[in-house]
Amino acid sequence: MRGAAAFRAALRAAKRRVSPEELDGVRAALRAVARAPPGDEVLPPRVCAQLRSTYGLLGAAGRLGFLSLLVEDMRVDDDAVARHAAALDAARARASAAPLLRAHAALRDALVPPYERVLQMVVRQEEGTRFLLALRTELLGAIDASGEAEETADELARWRALDASVRRLLLSAFEPNNLQLVRARWESAAALLERIMSYERVHSYSGWDDLKRRLEGERMVYTFVHPSMPHEPLVFVHVALARRVPCALAEVLPPLGASEAGEEPEGSHAGGEARSSVAVFYSISSPHHGLRGVSLGGLLIKQVVATLREAAPHLTTYVTLSPVPGFGRWLQARLALEARADRSFGGDFVAPLEQRALTAFRAAASKEGVSLDAPFAEDAPLPPGLRESLLRLCAVYLVHAKKRQSALDPVAAFHLRNGAILAALHWEANPSPKGRRESAGIMVNYLYELSQIEPNHSAYVANGYVATTAVVQTLLADDIPSKL
Repeated sequence: MRGAAAFRAALRAAKRRVSPEELDGVRAALRAVARAPPGDEVLPPRVCAQLRSTYGLLGAAGRLGFLSLLVEDMRVDDDAVARHAAALDAARARASAAPLLRAHAALRDALVPPYERVLQMVVRQEEGTRFLLALRTELLGAIDASGEAEETADELARWRALDASVRRLLLSAFEPNNLQLVRARWESAAALLERIMSYERVHSYSGWDDLKRRLEGERMVYTFVHPSMPHEPLVFVHVALARRVPCALAEVLPPLGASEAGEEPEGSHAGGEARSSVAVFYSISSPHHGLRGVSLGGLLIKQVVATLREAAPHLTTYVTLSPVPGFGRWLQARLALEARADRSFGGDFVAPLEQRALTAFRAAASKEGVSLDAPFAEDAPLPPGLRESLLRLCAVYLVHAKKRQSALDPVAAFHLRNGAILAALHWEANPSPKGRRESAGIMVNYLYELSQIEPNHSAYVANGYVATTAVVQTLLADDIPSKL
């Protein structure tokens, strides 16, 4: 309810704070684009540039007002649709193909909202793709803030229809043939490198020296860019080559001081590339909110694998070292659910295994003096006595915790949907404050077994099946070993 009220209040505020002159200017710019004749190669660039300029001068409220004008003033004309539908019915009564085909075409045209024609024209012009990406970021922000209240259902439906149109245009703009795979290097454009540092959220950069060591030797960064935005990383992945599958972040990204002293991370070898047989994807970032629902990450991994296979045929294993960002929140929620006296303990849990794992964790936490209110401390490692129960709980979370057949953990959902295998879980693999807060420092290997990617993807999409190794299956077995 609060979200719906905030949405309506924001719309009202937008209309109050945008002057009539500004609204008139926006309307004029939109109409100029909408009326540009097809095939004209002079007028559209000029009017589209004017539209982008007008939008760029607006504040937050003005941009919301701009979107509101698209939704309210440039939606489908229902009366026109009804007329063309009646014309189609009349044409069907005639035994002639030509009138029927013309009626089909006229009805199709009437069903396309004018704002879609405007945005199609804009995206074809210089800077149009960047403009559309920024526009969808604003649009999704407004929709996300709106909530799901009944009183805004009709309004939200119109905004979501606009978002569907914008998303279709972005899918077309960012189709594989329009993307360029770029390996970022120390000599690359400063604008590209600065954005990679700024956008990285998984393992944040500490500065230019940190960037330099992630780009040289057997570490690298690959990104997709669009020809119209050559210095804008749309999605990027950090890769390290190693001699074995890593069990801890320090094996692929050691403390900066060690790198500065000329030491190589354990498991890699700068001087003899042939000694490295494993490619490790240790961070993938998709920084643009406006690209939500435009899946580029899986395509990036596939193209990077293809590039590495060609350049370094000695590589035999492609694996990630991934965080588990949702585990801590999930565990807290499950502990709270278990503690509710008015619930049957087993009825709300995915399997008896989860119940037993929670019981074991409670017992271990009590023995170690760890508070269940905040079990994951940022400034100190957890006692070893919690290792077995937490690894088992994390495996349960990754394999069984679902939302509409998709893994609840966003990183797991990404890799499993791309056909990866949940290969191993590692204790204290990321001892950073963020790593401990999110997942008690646990990290995961997802294995990209090239011959199994397609069947794994199909099984996951069809029924949520999670491919696992024997190591993970042991964690999920009825009898957990005394040492993992």
